[in-house]
Amino acid sequence: MSPTTDGTMTERLELDDSQRAVVAAGADARLLVIAGAGQGKTEVVASRIAYLVEEEELSASSEMMVLSFSRAAVHVVRTRLEAREVARVDVRTFDSLASYILAQCGVEPVGDFASRVRQATGLLADQDNELDEIENIGHLILDEVQDLVGDRAEMTLALLDRLDESAGFTALGDPLQGIYDFTLEKSTSKMTSAEFLDRLVSVYGATRVALQHNYRARGAFPRNVIQLGESLRSESESEAANTLVDFEYSLPHSGEITDWGFLNDADTGRTAILCATNGEVLRVSRFLTSQSVDHVVRRQARDFGAARWVAEVFEDFAGPEVPRVDVESAIQRELDGALRDEAWYLLKGAEGRTRTMNQLNLPRLRSLIASGSVPLTLTEPDTAQVIVSTIHKAKGLEFERAYLVHPNGPAGDHRDWRVLREKYVAFSRARDEVAMLDIPNGWSKFENRNGRQRERKRSKSGKWYTAAIEFGTTDSRDSAPTPGDTLRARNVQRHLRDAKPGEVITAHHDAALSDIAGELLFVLCDAAGNELGITDTWFGNALRYDFDYWFREGWGGVTIDGLRLTAVDTVACDPRLTDAAGLGESGLWLVPRAFGLVTPNQD
Repeated sequence: MSPTTDGTMTERLELDDSQRAVVAAGADARLLVIAGAGQGKTEVVASRIAYLVEEEELSASSEMMVLSFSRAAVHVVRTRLEAREVARVDVRTFDSLASYILAQCGVEPVGDFASRVRQATGLLADQDNELDEIENIGHLILDEVQDLVGDRAEMTLALLDRLDESAGFTALGDPLQGIYDFTLEKSTSKMTSAEFLDRLVSVYGATRVALQHNYRARGAFPRNVIQLGESLRSESESEAANTLVDFEYSLPHSGEITDWGFLNDADTGRTAILCATNGEVLRVSRFLTSQSVDHVVRRQARDFGAARWVAEVFEDFAGPEVPRVDVESAIQRELDGALRDEAWYLLKGAEGRTRTMNQLNLPRLRSLIASGSVPLTLTEPDTAQVIVSTIHKAKGLEFERAYLVHPNGPAGDHRDWRVLREKYVAFSRARDEVAMLDIPNGWSKFENRNGRQRERKRSKSGKWYTAAIEFGTTDSRDSAPTPGDTLRARNVQRHLRDAKPGEVITAHHDAALSDIAGELLFVLCDAAGNELGITDTWFGNALRYDFDYWFREGWGGVTIDGLRLTAVDTVACDPRLTDAAGLGESGLWLVPRAFGLVTPNQD
């Protein structure tokens, strides 16, 4: 048994009868598999793919597709398929599928991700659009289907409509973990999770089956979560609320935490600190940073960029067509370990041209990276011993320890089914230990302005002011590298190659860059002072909005502390821009992704 980069275990389970029934169903079978937390769903997915390839003779690369919200499940599935020597299957998030469909049809994405999903739905519904990669699918695997609501649910149904009548699907999920109906307020479609699951059965002919046993829980309290789930499934909302409150009171409670050093104990395995709100995530991250506890903050699936090794491999290429032998030579030179053996296949699988197996189209790969439509297998994972996350972003992950933060502020009606399901999701992430944490009350509140959290405090006069703002993982400039000083740009890329997730980042105001660009820009540096990147326009605007009155005489000498590196991503732009910056003509380069609750300070 060994952990993947996302912390899930890779031991191969001996399938029970309920799992074997799902795995060995025919390629044309249409199944809705009710799979509770820890019931071996990932092993079932891997075994199902292997069965369809080996026994039903489907092509893993061209006749199968896996759609998931969860990176953790993707990495474990991939690891287990490699152990069986099964060819690599196309695995994507639902959002990246939307971007992929737009790219296939040559349609320019418009608006946010929800808009892309609606565009993709329209393209799927139009039978005049040629989508061979979709129409060739013989079996589709849908993971975490209880999270499909609104526009994404509509896109998935349009995808099912596009499949041949002989094609089957295996949809896996747990209605008790369906916690995304709240997103319907901003969705054009109002299809709920329950309505979507009913459609799979009533319209698309899915047969409901259920997995029977739990394989995750080892500790006493995680084992009790199994019984909790069974009780919640059979109870009314009022009864379930009482059951969950009783269970919560039975868990170990920390009391108010002032010393977070216990999280540095590596012998206990990976740890999740799960919060109800983004504001709590920011506060916990600040506590950990102040006490030098290495950690990363969990990103949304849509914010995962291409893995950093992609830019490293293509540094010396211009394209448009790059011979396989040259790519593999670069892979051998730049990469280590098992990644050497699979990198070409990951790149080729993302590029998607199966008829030209001995060359790779760099512009096509660049377009997929720029539009956020690379498959999960080519993205950069969040790796750290301690992960701080909202409950929603922790879906699909598992940890040795999971701590649920007691909310200091309003967290919704504790008798509402959404709140009950969220807590169940949090409790069910742990294998060995689950407990409640109380964090110090900061006498502040959090407000969201234009997608950014702001910590608000009350002054002695009673007026509210902004004490700190969120620095998010998209606040690093990724539209283009800064041209001009090519040596400086190359040094930034060199330092990013060695940067480690969880390390401390500091931002310093750069007067020269700010004057040239007419924007408020900061340079991101590691603890040794090495430059890693610069901030983007939107972060500078947010600083000015909330803190300009503090710095009426200018921003010279201002620094921003309290940041942690989450990841280093490969991003894409016009090759002429990377060439002008001295980074070659590939159009691929590296950017840092950092996170923190920050207040600007002036020396």
